[in-house]
Amino acid sequence: MSKILPLFFLLLFGVNKMYGQKVYGGHFDRRNPVGPLFDTPFAYRFACTFYTDAAARDALPATLRFRIIRKKDNAVVKEYTANKDADTQAGALVNDCVAAGAPAKLDYFFVRYNYDMVVTPTEFNDAEGYYVVNDPVGPRNPTVNVQSSNVVLYHWFSPLYLFEKPSNPNDGELFSGWVPESYSFVCKNQGRIIVGVAAIPAQTQVNSQTFNLTLKNALPLTDGALPFQEVAWKAGFSSSNVGIGTVGIVNANPTWGNGSSVSSISINTPGPALGVFSVAFVAEHRRNGVKIAENYREWQIEVTDCIKTVIASGSTISEVGNKSALLSATVCTGKQVQLNTEGGFPQNDSYQWYRNNQLIPGANKPELVVSESGAYYATVKKNGACNTEKTTTLNPLFVDCQAGGGNVSIVGGSLQSPFTSPGGGSFVQPWWNNFAFRSDYYIPIADLPKMPASIKATLYRKRDNLKIEEITLRRNAFSEVRIFLPRACGTGDDTLQSVGYDTGNFTMTAAQYGATNGGYYVVTEPICCRVNTDNLSRTDTKMVNYAEFNGADQVAWNAVSGKGHLLNVSVPARIESCAGQNVTVNFGVGNKQNLSARLAGFAEPITDAATAQPFANVGWKTGLTTTNFNGNATPLQLTQNGNTFTLSGIPEKPGVYAYRIKFEGVMDGVVYSSVFSEFRLIVRDCRAPSQPLIFVSKVGKPNEAAPTGMCQDSLVQLNLRNFTKGSTFQWRLNNGDVTAATDSILVVRNNQGGSYTCVAKTLNLCPETMTAAPVTIVFFPKPTASITVGNASGVVCQGGSVKLTAATNAVNAQYRWLRENALVTGAASVTFDAVESGSYTVRVTDSNGCSNLSAPQNVVSNTPPKAEITSNKKAICPNQSTTLSATEGTGFVYVWTRDGQPLANTTNVLSVTQPGNFSVKITATNTCSTTSSPFVVLQANTPTVTITSAGTQLCTGSTLVLTANGSNLKTFQWQRDGQNLPAATQNTLTATQAGNYAVSVNDTNGCSATSSGTALTLVQKITVALDSIPSFCGTAFPPVALKGTPAGGVYAGTGVVNNQFSPQAAGVGQHTITYSIKGNLDCLNGEAKRVVTITAPPALNLGKDREVFRGSSVTLNGDLGIGYSYQWTPPTGLDNATGAKPIATPDRTTTYTLRATGPNGCLATAAVTIQVTQGVYIPDAFTPNNDGQNDTWELKGIEEYPEAEVIIFDRWGVAIFHTKGANQKPFDGYYNSTSLPVGVYAYHIKTKPDGHVYKGMLMLLR
Repeated sequence: MSKILPLFFLLLFGVNKMYGQKVYGGHFDRRNPVGPLFDTPFAYRFACTFYTDAAARDALPATLRFRIIRKKDNAVVKEYTANKDADTQAGALVNDCVAAGAPAKLDYFFVRYNYDMVVTPTEFNDAEGYYVVNDPVGPRNPTVNVQSSNVVLYHWFSPLYLFEKPSNPNDGELFSGWVPESYSFVCKNQGRIIVGVAAIPAQTQVNSQTFNLTLKNALPLTDGALPFQEVAWKAGFSSSNVGIGTVGIVNANPTWGNGSSVSSISINTPGPALGVFSVAFVAEHRRNGVKIAENYREWQIEVTDCIKTVIASGSTISEVGNKSALLSATVCTGKQVQLNTEGGFPQNDSYQWYRNNQLIPGANKPELVVSESGAYYATVKKNGACNTEKTTTLNPLFVDCQAGGGNVSIVGGSLQSPFTSPGGGSFVQPWWNNFAFRSDYYIPIADLPKMPASIKATLYRKRDNLKIEEITLRRNAFSEVRIFLPRACGTGDDTLQSVGYDTGNFTMTAAQYGATNGGYYVVTEPICCRVNTDNLSRTDTKMVNYAEFNGADQVAWNAVSGKGHLLNVSVPARIESCAGQNVTVNFGVGNKQNLSARLAGFAEPITDAATAQPFANVGWKTGLTTTNFNGNATPLQLTQNGNTFTLSGIPEKPGVYAYRIKFEGVMDGVVYSSVFSEFRLIVRDCRAPSQPLIFVSKVGKPNEAAPTGMCQDSLVQLNLRNFTKGSTFQWRLNNGDVTAATDSILVVRNNQGGSYTCVAKTLNLCPETMTAAPVTIVFFPKPTASITVGNASGVVCQGGSVKLTAATNAVNAQYRWLRENALVTGAASVTFDAVESGSYTVRVTDSNGCSNLSAPQNVVSNTPPKAEITSNKKAICPNQSTTLSATEGTGFVYVWTRDGQPLANTTNVLSVTQPGNFSVKITATNTCSTTSSPFVVLQANTPTVTITSAGTQLCTGSTLVLTANGSNLKTFQWQRDGQNLPAATQNTLTATQAGNYAVSVNDTNGCSATSSGTALTLVQKITVALDSIPSFCGTAFPPVALKGTPAGGVYAGTGVVNNQFSPQAAGVGQHTITYSIKGNLDCLNGEAKRVVTITAPPALNLGKDREVFRGSSVTLNGDLGIGYSYQWTPPTGLDNATGAKPIATPDRTTTYTLRATGPNGCLATAAVTIQVTQGVYIPDAFTPNNDGQNDTWELKGIEEYPEAEVIIFDRWGVAIFHTKGANQKPFDGYYNSTSLPVGVYAYHIKTKPDGHVYKGMLMLLR
């Protein structure tokens, strides 16, 4: 679905050098879906568009991931992948003021990623809304202010942006259109950039009353923390200084036009910096003031060192002070009008206005206010544009202050020659030199008053567009014909009015209009405006009539009227047809005596233009041509049958189509003149529209039914259903239109009951309008409600009540009573007994369910006085009194009683000396009274108190706890030697000093007493000692007597026997001996301790006797640990005779004796013998090969060991040689007389039975 947005168009020029792959920015918005989801509720298209060069267009990925992110916590709630659209629309920006060396044009492409999906408010229901964000793309075209390369776009929406209207699949299309679209050129320090944006809300839930659009500044974005982050800025730039001057909103309150909300933003005075800058904005969509969506857009601005050559391009007529309020080109009607130049930059331009080719003194501004008829134009001079000067003359504006007012809806017209008269003397023989032109316009009858009294036409020479002369055509009342044309649906005729403007006869000279000059054309002044159609590329264009002719001297003169220069063209016979049905439109063309009509075919409609040729083609929409103006697969055909010309064929598409036909006037076989007739063809979809229905619902709940009868001041919603897509609406009440009720939904307010219906109008259908069956809305009046009071004053004492009665005009009413606007539980009858103060109302509900709330009735319930008796005592001690106090209050009256008998006291204080039950009755000034609860006063006795403790003696530095004992004791005060002790107010006292102690007490009744005294004496602490005890080595010692002081204590510990210590009884070890004295106080207790050590005699072991070879050494180990000294004898062969581990190297066999002396008198001795022997030489190989050398394995020194034993084993462990004793035979390499093989053999040699053993390996070689 396409839309043409009414945008602010911006001319921005500049330069840019384009190299490589570049992304200039892009925008993100939401549209209606296309394809299978088009009719699906809550289906939308998320549309993301990037602006790129050709390289980036090709390099961007075929698919791109997008994420939907919840705003409040940046959580990704959904992902989708969109395909790149194969249709990448191209565009170009042209700069006509080129800086040195810069290109004159920038080409760019729109690369789109569209994705259709269902997005329901049930799934996306978070009030803070959601972002739709693309994965980053790039690289961003390098700019002087932004460092980041990747580009990120977003669209934000709230649940309020999601609409469901199944009957209208276009719902949800709330998109923004931007101008410029990708890249802007601007000159340094010159002018301002206006960025325009428009949004079309294509659904009925928003309209010009509820929807608006605003712009706000934003910043270029890149990837990073979800959902996106601000770009990294280059040095000298920041979010508050993007480098292109002041940025601000142009129109804070967006305007509406053609159903669109339009807003714009400006960048004032770009510069002085030069280069390319990245900028961004956000379009905010709001409904009823609440933001519901954001569409983000980034693009780039190039600032160059130039002065723009853009100059004023046209002129308009408007209301004074309001350039946008355009008027007809010929209208001022007794009031002033304003002439305006369009385009350019006034600060660099100079202006001069002219009227009827005469300079108007002082008229040198872009606008001119006039009240006189005439032809006005302006010249505009551009000073210093690109180091040049340029002056342009704008097209003239024709002002006729006798004309009517307002724009005209022109549906067609033609320029022809209705008649020609020879006239006496007004011609020059021999050729026909009188011309008469008529310009016809076909308009609605209602526009007749708007047509001017006269118009201008101008004649030009064709070959060079030379203006020959200007003529005036005046409105001819006789030519104003009412035309009735049949409608396509057969429901009557369409009525049009033909309005003609004639010149009368005017004379052409041969010099001006001779055949030798090559032909001429005539053009009427433009009249606004041509009716907009579905096939022309422009809207609101001005109507221009046109005709061509050759030299006037080619028409031979005669005296008979009937010759002429142009053909006569009549109005076509039909302007409406049905799609898919054959249509025949006949045109009548009248011949002249000298001209015959010939069909030349279709021509393109024209309008005014500020060019040398004073007209221009309007232009066709894409896909349409002059010969196929309605987009048929089989174009409509033009045929000629005599003077009847026919347009025929089968129109395929409903719509309104403009077309123009050229008719040639042929004279003597040669084309002499041409006339052009423009009209329109309305093709309707002749299907009948759907019959709409009205559904009554609750407000805001279109699917929840509501009754047609309701209570006064209620609201109800009328919903039109079953209407045809694309309809417009008008609600009616009692056969009259409801003001501003043009939506498919109407909320009935202000008790406007009556008969409601809605007219749905759908263009091109038959019939166009359908009216829904009426629905009668009735508002029931509320019942009356009031309250009457049983007690006129409405005042009672607490505990009483006031009867309230409801009064109403309703029958069988229901009642609910309220106090302070809160329902009273169970209070639902016509009367109510109020017992509390407050504001009471009653809600009365009648049989229709309508309720009304009465005016409030105040009830005052006086509170009785509070009556309480207080006293600091509830019992009377012997010979004492107590005071009773009653609640005090101003004006209170008191009556006291004791045991039910009245007392004489009438104040709030009573002194009591006797026990009893006391009460008081208090009466307040409001006459309400209260009697207190009884207060019992008892007779109390004197308390008894005694002191208890653990004893009467006190050790120095220790404490003794004294306790006061008695019943119901409350307070305490301790004394020592008759003096109160500070802070001693508990029932116990910790005494630290000797003295006489007592305690004074008060019981719970306040009665007091003092205890008898308790005397404490001070005792000194004793010192206990035990004499020392010697240590022992071993237990072979007699007992030792123990001595402790002071006498009378007890000895204890291991080895203690009859006050003696016995080493034999104690045994080896450390033993603790104690001496203890026990008394009745801690200071009379004590203990002393001694430790006795009995060391075990050392066990000295030097090991077995050992054998060493002569010259060898051995270590002797007699170490007994710390505390021992050593002496070895003899010292011969020892390296240290007093060490615990000497090294012995005896030359002969020696016996060494060690004496070790330790602590506690311990002594130990031991001896060891070191046997010194001769060594044995063992060869590691021999060669039994009978060569006389090493033929046997001989062991040298073995003879010293007569008991030696030798064994040799093969590799399997088998003994192959064995010898023992003296005179041993050496091993010769044979076993059982068999020569042994070469190899390795093991040997085992023992020198004596308990002597040294030699083990090793022997190599047998041959």
